[in-house]
Amino acid sequence: MLESGLSCVSQVPIPVTYKGQTLDCGCRIDILVEDRLMMELKSVDDLQRVHEAQTLRYMKLANSAQALQQCAPQRWPQTPGSLI
Repeated sequence: MLESGLSCVSQVPIPVTYKGQTLDCGCRIDILVEDRLMMELKSVDDLQRVHEAQTLRYMKLANSAQALQQCAPQRWPQTPGSLI
């Protein structure tokens, strides 16, 4: 994306305001493209409803209308005798 000239920022904090107080809840957008497309990356075999719920919550908190979820299964190499 950077090579195509798009502006991309990773780990963008999402401020949460509750009763007039801004809280740092650890909510962060994985990648924000052009200040309008949220990308949430998951290192799981399959996306679950909880992942969708998290992305929808982030969209609401960030006042964003566009988001993309990407599932990237991660396989640990197994060696003989390893415990998994």
